Amino acid sequence: WKKKQKLKYEKESLGFYITGHPLDSYKDDLSKLSTYNSDNVSQVDTGSYNKSGDISLYGIITTVREKSLKNGNGRMASIILEDLNGSTEIVIYDKVLNEYYDIVKSDEPVMVECSVSKIFKDNSESSSDVTLRVIARNFQFLSDVRSSMITGFELSITNDIANSSKFTDLKNILHNFHGNIPTRLTVVNPELSKTIIALPEDLNVLPSEELLYQVDKLFGSQVSRMRL
Repeated sequence: WKKKQKLKYEKESLGFYITGHPLDSYKDDLSKLSTYNSDNVSQVDTGSYNKSGDISLYGIITTVREKSLKNGNGRMASIILEDLNGSTEIVIYDKVLNEYYDIVKSDEPVMVECSVSKIFKDNSESSSDVTLRVIARNFQFLSDVRSSMITGFELSITNDIANSSKFTDLKNILHNFHGNIPTRLTVVNPELSKTIIALPEDLNVLPSEELLYQVDKLFGSQVSRMRL
């Protein structure tokens, strides 16, 4: 099984992930994609009293609860967005839900642009009883967000797994994903040396999750990454 399919099966059958998380392949880049996550979203500076702050959150949508509007004209939803630290509840109103419904229901990692407001009990900003309200404005696939920021495709392998057969297969994979992003190969001889090679332009690539999967599968471990 591909890792993504395996993780989806684990979540569906057990209710949680065992062998990893759908965001694992993004973890080196998450801090560059957004400064906020479920750990610090409550620290968003919303400015003056009862105003909202605009931020982006990333994650995998694990729960979608839809309901009809009271006036019968449309629907809204409440979702749970899970990241590597925890989860955040986000409200989606009718227009946004209709526009981004396919992304919301896709099971793929997403980036959500949203507004965050703090609701104080008794309408007093000095109250310690604060409810966080997060409202979605738009959705993008996290892979698309990262792709728009990529400046390079990097491979790092040790000399014990570097051989002509694997390099031939690697070349074929890179040709299959040809694009305009430059590829750089690092061959490491542990504790002795490190050789960095800028590969020729005909081995430039169009980055994708499938490219990462095929290269890592070829070498039997995670050797590839996108450079932002």
